[in-house]
Amino acid sequence: MADKITQKNELSLVAKFVDNDDRTITVDNPKSGLTQADIKAFETVCKTTNAIIGDKGSADFYEFTKAKTKKTKKTELDLSL
Repeated sequence: MADKITQKNELSLVAKFVDNDDRTITVDNPKSGLTQADIKAFETVCKTTNAIIGDKGSADFYEFTKAKTKKTKKTELDLSL
């Protein structure tokens, strides 16, 4: 058997809440070519639908403060003889 190599893209979004707490949300394999406008549109959807909630009763989602994409490559070595 041969080594298995996989590659994936990740989008990390830092979500800020009204109580100044923050959480990082990671999305695997987002569409390529994301723009600031795409992130702002997603932010609006999350606000209006309460898709992201904080860990406290009054901790409504406020905004995304950071967005970062990263490519990762993983190699699984075949150790069979």
